[in-house]
Amino acid sequence: MTTRTVRIGVIGFGWMGEVHSRAYSRVHQHYPDSALLPQLVAVADPAADDRAVRAISAYGFTRHVRDWREVIESPDIEAVSITGPNFIHRDVAVAAARAGKHVWVE
Repeated sequence: MTTRTVRIGVIGFGWMGEVHSRAYSRVHQHYPDSALLPQLVAVADPAADDRAVRAISAYGFTRHVRDWREVIESPDIEAVSITGPNFIHRDVAVAAARAGKHVWVE
């Protein structure tokens, strides 16, 4: 079977961002016959703590950005999980949809 990689960006890496990242990383375990394989590419979070380092080391993200717009504008991201604070959900989801991204809003 041929698998296709889907390149993912996660916007917001608090508790829910980790839940989404964990779910993506387990897709192949739960659905071994799936033709799609998520690849965690970028995580966006402006927090000054160590969450970006945790995201990269625990989930294999290739990059961290502070501004969510960089994920939306990135041509190598196909889908985004919007897991930041509730008040940003609408703006991020609308921008992602306009950019042609698949969207998962927590």
